[in-house]
Amino acid sequence: MTRAFYDAFSTALQASWELSALVSLLAGVASHHLIFRPFEIDGYAWQILFIFLGSVFIFVTAYIQLAGYGVMLALCRVSLIATAYSSGAAISIFMYRAFFHPLNRFPGPFLAKISRFYAMNNAAKNIKAFEDIRSLHKKYGDIVRVGPRELSINRPSAISVIYEPPTRTTRSPWYAQVSNDVTKISLNSTRVLKVHKLRKKVWERGLSFRALAVYAPRIQAKVDLLLSKLANHCGRPIDMTEYAMFFGFDVMGDIGFSKDFHMLELESEHLAIKGVHESMLAIGVLGTVPWLLSMISKVPGAAASFSRFTTWCHRELQKKREIVASEAAALKDQDPRDIISWLLKALNEGDPSAPPGEIAIQEDARLLIIAGSDTTSAALSNARGFSGSITSPAIRKAISVFKRRLKKNSLEA
Repeated sequence: MTRAFYDAFSTALQASWELSALVSLLAGVASHHLIFRPFEIDGYAWQILFIFLGSVFIFVTAYIQLAGYGVMLALCRVSLIATAYSSGAAISIFMYRAFFHPLNRFPGPFLAKISRFYAMNNAAKNIKAFEDIRSLHKKYGDIVRVGPRELSINRPSAISVIYEPPTRTTRSPWYAQVSNDVTKISLNSTRVLKVHKLRKKVWERGLSFRALAVYAPRIQAKVDLLLSKLANHCGRPIDMTEYAMFFGFDVMGDIGFSKDFHMLELESEHLAIKGVHESMLAIGVLGTVPWLLSMISKVPGAAASFSRFTTWCHRELQKKREIVASEAAALKDQDPRDIISWLLKALNEGDPSAPPGEIAIQEDARLLIIAGSDTTSAALSNARGFSGSITSPAIRKAISVFKRRLKKNSLEA
């Protein structure tokens, strides 16, 4: 069989350039429909690139060794094959996305249907992707096709359909940039609904009303410190976005790790947090093309700024492990005093809802700082701007009623 394959391969190498180009073109089309479409390949961009380059090398070697071609002629023939294959795949992808894709019935810019590079180009130019999305909704309506397989939905009734159980929707490939292995990713990146539901249980314990009662005095201290800093600027302009950011990260450092970033106190950004924010522009632009961001993130040194934050989280997690181990006996009957201790407690007790691996808890450690701080600071700074712009007595009254009801519900809970 080996000899027969060798003879068949050698014969194929002797085919005319026209036939080689045609077969390669059809192979590109077949690859799109048999591999690229049915399977999610976003996280395998480097592997696909290396397979492609490896195939080029194999064909060049085969043409020289088996078909007797000279080096230049072999390179020209393989270039023709590679170009024909790539063209076949590209043409098939273009035709499918533009005219036959299931999302084709939804309106949106034509170029957005073809490639996510359309969104990346807009993000790079404006650095405000939300404004682009808002303008698209004004032009096309509540549901807009913003990518080859992406929809932007601006309709409240869709929330329950997408998010409420028993939902069948899963998170997009954007969340698979670290890995698809559930033992190597955070809760936020877990796309398997069953696993996500299980892992969420320990987080619910760490963020329950019972746990929040333990965190409350420390949060109140940060609130008081924030208010004192704002009072110190009375009559002078203040960057509320910056101070909201200081507050958010200080609170999450405290209730997440029992560690204080001291950003409010020093009125300056912690080095580890600065690393996060220095990476945001690149993530915001490249994140519009998930497979590209996944590729770049795997390049050594590409995430140098963000690594300052990951190093801080790793170091603090190891310290917290040592503290939990040393205080295990003394605090046996007490609830943990921070979120990461809840995760470690579940891990040490063999709880099924615990992070399912060492890399997973490392990722969760980073998640609890970023997810709880940047979101809170953005909401706080925007809420402050919104409340400062309200002039209607009716709106003020409605907000007051809402606040009273919220306080009442919290007390009853």
